[in-house]
Amino acid sequence: MQPAAYLSRNSETRLETATVNAAPGGAHEGAYGEAYLVAGPSGAFRALRATGCLLVPARGDKVLLALCPQEAYILCVLARAASGAGTPEAEERPCLELPPDAMLSASGRLRLRADELELEGRERLALTGRVVRLAGELLTQTFSRLETAVTYLGLTAGRCIAFFGRRTTRVEDLDEIRAGRMRLASRTALRVRAENASLRAEKNLDLDGDHINLG
Repeated sequence: MQPAAYLSRNSETRLETATVNAAPGGAHEGAYGEAYLVAGPSGAFRALRATGCLLVPARGDKVLLALCPQEAYILCVLARAASGAGTPEAEERPCLELPPDAMLSASGRLRLRADELELEGRERLALTGRVVRLAGELLTQTFSRLETAVTYLGLTAGRCIAFFGRRTTRVEDLDEIRAGRMRLASRTALRVRAENASLRAEKNLDLDGDHINLG
C-alpha cells in the first residue's frame, strides 16, 4: 500500500477511478476526515472522503479519486456495489451525509418527494415558517407531553371524538357552547356552582329524581 504523496510525484492533481476495499467503522460510518482503503490502477492506498462527497461510500463501490501531492480524496461515488455481491455494505441503503452544521438552501421552491419520507431529529426537530401547512388523509401524533400556545385557535371537524383520563379547562372570559342537541351525562355526581345561575326552557322544563332538594 502506497502513501498518497507517492501517487502524484509531479505535484499535479489527477483523477482516477478506484474500488473501495474497506470503509472506516462500517458501511455508513465513514465520517469526514476518516480514511478509506481503495484500490485502483495506482495500487492500494488510503483516501479521505471529500467534503463535497455527500453519498457515503461503502465497500465495493466504484469511486472517483483526486490524487493530490499530499493526500488522495474520494470525490464522488460513481456506482454502488452490486446487490448480493457478498458484502453487508452492498445490502445497505445509500446514505446521503452532509458535513456538520450544513444547510440545504434554495432561492425559490425546494421539494422533497418520495413514496415514504421520514424526518428524524435525534435531539430536536423544528419546523419554522410564516405559513406551515400539513395536509393528508391521516395524521397520527404520539407524544408523552404536548404543549400548544396560540393567539387564535380555529377548529372545524365533521365529527370529533375525544377520550381523557382527566381534563381541566379554565376560561378567563366567556365560554359559550351552541348545539342543535346536547346531552350531559355523569356516572356519579354533577355539580354546577355560580354566583348567579339561570336555567330556562322555551317550552318544557323537566326535573326528575328520587329526591329533589330545593334551598
